[in-house]
Parts: sequence; C-alpha cells; structure tokens
Amino acid sequence: MLWSFRVGLCLDVVVMSIFVLYVAAVDPIPTPSPNPSTELQAENVSGAAAMGALYPDGSPAVLWMNYTGSPGWVISLSGGGWRFLSQTASTEVPPPLYSDGLDPLTVEAGGNELCYGSCDGIMSNDPDINPLFHSFNKVWVPISGTSFTGDRTTDKPYPVRGARILGAVIAHLQTHRNMRAASDIILTGGSSGGLATYLVCDRVAALVAAQNLTTRYSCLADAGFFLDHDSMSGAPSQSPSFKESFYAWNSTGALAV
Repeated sequence: MLWSFRVGLCLDVVVMSIFVLYVAAVDPIPTPSPNPSTELQAENVSGAAAMGALYPDGSPAVLWMNYTGSPGWVISLSGGGWRFLSQTASTEVPPPLYSDGLDPLTVEAGGNELCYGSCDGIMSNDPDINPLFHSFNKVWVPISGTSFTGDRTTDKPYPVRGARILGAVIAHLQTHRNMRAASDIILTGGSSGGLATYLVCDRVAALVAAQNLTTRYSCLADAGFFLDHDSMSGAPSQSPSFKESFYAWNSTGALAV
C-alpha cells in the first residue's frame, strides 16, 4: 500500500512537471519591457552665485528636473563619492566625481548620465514601476563632494559649498516652482547621496516647515550607511578621511538645525 502511494505520488509529480513545461512552451511569461528613464531638464538655480552656492569648479548650483505640476515632490541627492580634504590643504585639485561637468549650458546629457545612468525607481514616471510617486515632480541635484554639508568660507583650494548648494536649490524650488505649496516632499539619495539624506534630513525639514507647516516631509536614504571597518577586500576604513574632512569642509554648521 505504501509502495502504491509512492508510485502514485511520483506519477503526479511527473504529470505536473510535464504540464508546467507545456504551459511554458505554449504561453511563455512575457518579458517585462525596460523601464524608460525619466527625462530631466537642466535648470539654473536662481541667486546661486550671490549665495556662494558654487561647485568646486566655480560654477553656480544647478538642478535637473522633471516638472509634472503635481503638489508632490521627490528630491534626489546625487551619489558618487566625496572629495576628502585635509585641513592644511591650499593647492589641492578637486578630484573628478560621478556627476561632475553636468553644466546645463555646456553638456548634452540627455538624461543618460543622471541618476546613476537611469532615473528609475522612485524617480520613475512609470505607474507600474512607481505606483505611489510616479506623478510627483522629480528633482536631481548633482553631487557636491561633501554629502551636501561643506561650507568653507574660503575658495582655497577650491569652493566647498555643498550646504549652500542644497539650500539654494530648496529656496529656488520654493520660490520659482511653488514647492512652498507642496503636499508631500520626499528627500532621497543613494550612496554618498544616501549618507547626505541622513545628514541633512533635519536641515531640509526646517526649510520646508518655514514655508508650510502642512507639507508632509519624509527622508528615504537608499544604501547610504557606511560602516566603520575595513572592507571585505581589506581596504582600510574611510573613517579617518571623514573625520579630517568634516573639519576641513566646515560641515559643523550645516548639520545644525
């Protein structure tokens, strides 16, 4: 009796396997179409130069945006690394970073160089990919090299103004794009932009609340937590570089609310 049960069970498994193979052959599961990257347009940040909101090459702050007219906003802080700086630096040349050179007056980016190559996920306008936030306005802020905390008063060895860049971007959106009337604002970012999301969340919250206490404001860091130990490949921790750069960047004030 036990043997008959086992034989019957095996036959059932074989029959089911054949059925699954048949269905797969006759009606294969369609391959999902690639998620089209959200198209972004460059926009100069008004008053950036006057505020000293400069990138290391001396150019004023810019942003890239997909404006939908929605009362909801997603603001993504670019990742791509840091420009570590020693406190005694005077002639260092700023090392190139991921989104350097995306000057709206000189580059034809076409969106492909932004958002790590594709503005998708929470930056997507596709309701199948991003059902909750696809209709929101999308803003991408090019990297500052300091996780948007630097605020050196001198331009030597080069401008370090990440905090002013972000402040200028928020002010521009509130004044010129009516973000002060926003129902929802999500601040997000990945890698060094994710770390920035942790570091500047409260500071941006204060800027939002100063204009509209009813705006729902959230921060979503995407892979932006860096552990204080050597990497799996044996590379040393970057913590000493962060500690020295924190003071060289003059990040203290940027983290206060």
